[in-house]
Amino acid sequence: MKVLGRRALMTALVLAMVLACGALAFADEAGNEYGVMIDGEYVTFTDAAPQNVEGRIMVPFRAIFESLGAEVEYAAETRTVTAALGAKTISFDVGGSEILIEEDGASQTRAMDVVPFIDEASDRTYVPTRFIAEALGFVVGWDAEAKTAVVIDPAMFDGLNEELGILSLMFQQNTDMEQVYAGQGSITLEGQMDMNQLAILQLGQAAEEDQGSISISMDGSISGMQQGNNADLDLVMPLVMSVTAEGQTIDTEMDLSMKTKLDGETMTLYLQCPLYAQMGMLEEGAWLKMDMQAFYEDMGMDVTQLMELAGSGADLEVEALLAEMLSLYADSFTVSTYQEIQSLTEVLVDCLGDEAFVQTSSGGYTVYTAEFESPSVEGVALDGSLVIRARGEVFADFDLEMNLSMEDSFNVALQARGSALTAEMSFSVIEGDAVNFVMEMSLELEEAEGTVEYQIPADAQVVDYMEWMESMLTEE
Repeated sequence: MKVLGRRALMTALVLAMVLACGALAFADEAGNEYGVMIDGEYVTFTDAAPQNVEGRIMVPFRAIFESLGAEVEYAAETRTVTAALGAKTISFDVGGSEILIEEDGASQTRAMDVVPFIDEASDRTYVPTRFIAEALGFVVGWDAEAKTAVVIDPAMFDGLNEELGILSLMFQQNTDMEQVYAGQGSITLEGQMDMNQLAILQLGQAAEEDQGSISISMDGSISGMQQGNNADLDLVMPLVMSVTAEGQTIDTEMDLSMKTKLDGETMTLYLQCPLYAQMGMLEEGAWLKMDMQAFYEDMGMDVTQLMELAGSGADLEVEALLAEMLSLYADSFTVSTYQEIQSLTEVLVDCLGDEAFVQTSSGGYTVYTAEFESPSVEGVALDGSLVIRARGEVFADFDLEMNLSMEDSFNVALQARGSALTAEMSFSVIEGDAVNFVMEMSLELEEAEGTVEYQIPADAQVVDYMEWMESMLTEE
């Protein structure tokens, strides 16, 4: 809700153009069973190969530190390794489990889950790649297929704040995160699916029997209150679905309305949907409880820092945002990720960098307009335009149009506009004559009195979402 919607939209735009996956392949140039790649280049281990110890990739300390750009020293009398990179200094004793991290006068001690050791065969001191790299500020992932630890320096985004200065206006925090906001909005849905046409698209020929068609519609509303990352929302969503086949039409009405409450501090989401009770899936009045942090962790993503950043009240910067998203998707890294991000960052700058915008003035506002078109890759093309208005250096509103097309017949279109307290969005999916799907949302916010009721009643029945889902899947 509120400004987070605009920031989330622009975050999605940035990520869609930067964090993509490709199909490049690499191999450890030294021919070792396990490899370490830093910023797209394999580290060469000449006299001692990486080892897998208790699921951790251990490497000779001097080779990894120097490859990371750190200055390293070894005190033989105490068997202490010290490495410095920028403002950070780390030190640890070989055979010990603790590592001391110092930065800008502050220090902290962390425990390593695998202890550094001296390999008898090579007489080299081995350290855990992930722990060492992360202690120095790098992001580390694992490509299981390539058996390679993939290390990426978030500094690859350095300079983007300046190159994407106009786009950064979108991430300004120009509402009070301590203020309570009340919101009212609408959500509509219209969709048709011609199963006969879909069969032609998928199979290349018409089906022998009439497959019929499906249409859906919804005219709903959104209302609620939010303060910071805490929210209390009511969604009214009456859905009508019509299925037509062999000349007969069956209409079905479903009430998908729900109440949601979000505790931003604990990242706990509560959901209550009367339809679940009507279908016998939950007791009437019961709430589903979802630990959002655990939910994303199960998918290999840690969203804690991102949520803290979004709710901090500070302006988001492109560099910091991309660095956080890099950490968020670390478990999806492959040996091609660095090159993909690097290439697509160049596309982002070309499409939405400051030089891509044309600046004009209108009604006391500075108007920035960019029309972008990314190169077509394997039949996938992206184009659109973005207009940002500002008064001085303060964001006022935006208007975005974006189209994604694939192989001529499939098209996804997004239109969005809004300001700090208003938002409108239209999203459509079209696939030839087979699929036509349009969803529209709008929201207006205003300052309000009172408090946000983001906690459920103390005597409410609570059901863990993950346990509930598991029981639904295993139920005969």
